[in-house]
Amino acid sequence: MSTVSGSINLSILAREVLSSGISKGAISREFQAILDLPNGTNDQQINKCYAKRESGIGASVTTVYDLIGSLTDEDGTTINFDEVVLIAIRNLSSTAANYLTVGPDATAGFGAVASNKGFWADASDRNVLNADGDSWLVLYSKSGVPAAAGSTDELAVITQGSTSLNTWDILILGRDN
Repeated sequence: MSTVSGSINLSILAREVLSSGISKGAISREFQAILDLPNGTNDQQINKCYAKRESGIGASVTTVYDLIGSLTDEDGTTINFDEVVLIAIRNLSSTAANYLTVGPDATAGFGAVASNKGFWADASDRNVLNADGDSWLVLYSKSGVPAAAGSTDELAVITQGSTSLNTWDILILGRDN
């Protein structure tokens, strides 16, 4: 038995230098968020965590993450997510053709918008992670995106490319109710 908690720290700083005009000089743009995710089953809380490095996955392969029923933790205990708060995927491949597409699986797709909650617009929507050695996809929902066993609980990561092997890291944080 484990207790799960986490935090998200995001800080993006951009600087624009204007060489003429009234606003001449450096202008900073900043986006910052620090979010604690304590252990629990309410909004902005988590009690489930899944993390894995996938490697040696060939081209045109769909890896399905069944959020209710097949994921396990380090002790081999089954993890069931009723709501997913965060999905983070990092494409580690640097072979240009090895981009990944991420989204709802074709059979029981997770995360398509329903009841005004979701990570993707519809069941065929996908995000692309370029294969430049360190592309990221991070999706966060404070209130969580619901999963339902057998109907909306499968996340798909689909490899592209032709012959090279793909590698990525995946982290899923959420809760049961």
